[in-house]
Amino acid sequence: MDTRLAIDIGGTKTRIAVFSESGILEEWETAGVGLAVESDGDLPQYREALSEISKKYNISSIAVNLGGRNAMQVRTVTKSVFPAALCRVVRESEGDAALAFGKCVGADAILLAGTGTILVAKKAKDKCIFGGWGMNIGDGGSGYDIGLCAIRKTLLSLDHTAPLTPLEREISGLCAPIAPIEDAVAICMIRDEVRTRLHHTDRRAVASLVKTVADHAARGEADALSLFTEAGKKMGDLVLCGARKLNFKDSFTVAVTGGLLNTLAYWRSEFENTIKKETGATRFVYEKDGLLHGIMALAEELDDEK
Repeated sequence: MDTRLAIDIGGTKTRIAVFSESGILEEWETAGVGLAVESDGDLPQYREALSEISKKYNISSIAVNLGGRNAMQVRTVTKSVFPAALCRVVRESEGDAALAFGKCVGADAILLAGTGTILVAKKAKDKCIFGGWGMNIGDGGSGYDIGLCAIRKTLLSLDHTAPLTPLEREISGLCAPIAPIEDAVAICMIRDEVRTRLHHTDRRAVASLVKTVADHAARGEADALSLFTEAGKKMGDLVLCGARKLNFKDSFTVAVTGGLLNTLAYWRSEFENTIKKETGATRFVYEKDGLLHGIMALAEELDDEK
């Protein structure tokens, strides 16, 4: 029985699944090694994780989905541990793993919805990529975008006079908007403490605020629910970009995968309604581990090509 590896590499986390025809046998998680530039250097933590796997399993093929640009570096390290295995490294932004997942579920448009958002769509032989421009310049509706919108809304409320909502109080650490006082130094200290609390330059920390927003949405709080509604609209608009450019006039299927599905209940309606208002989309597929299944399909294809 062939044993294969499916590896999903990001900038902060790497997920490794050992699988066979019977399904996933074991999973590992290690540091993310997706880098913005190529390198001929080693990746010690990644190598260590692969080495542990090599002691337990005879791997025939490996597919790597890379959220970065250092494909040559990742392939070199991977092959050094598994020299006899077939190995394919694809960049996440090129959409191969997403399209492989889409093929498994019969989807024409595949939305990756996690810390970032990116859409891959295909019609006949033509495919195109939408969104996924990155932190601060794109990724509308993503976990990072939701967290950033929550921060911006909170900071704006600190400048106003209305009472803070429970969400704004938790994010800011304050009980009320900042009041006028004689000592401007004291005001600056309060503002600095809020800014430090936010970790606003840390992409992962900002995205982690999705859980905070979701906790408040679960209590029915209007401002938290509105953040998810707006995210649903942004993600729906991204799918519409794909539908327009690839001329999806008739019914088509949209598949969504990624960590943001943990909050699906709060944005699903707006997401689907945004798309349906303009297109004939009639089927939606939601699968949190869809991208991993796409990577597994790529590894299986390697063995099939022997």
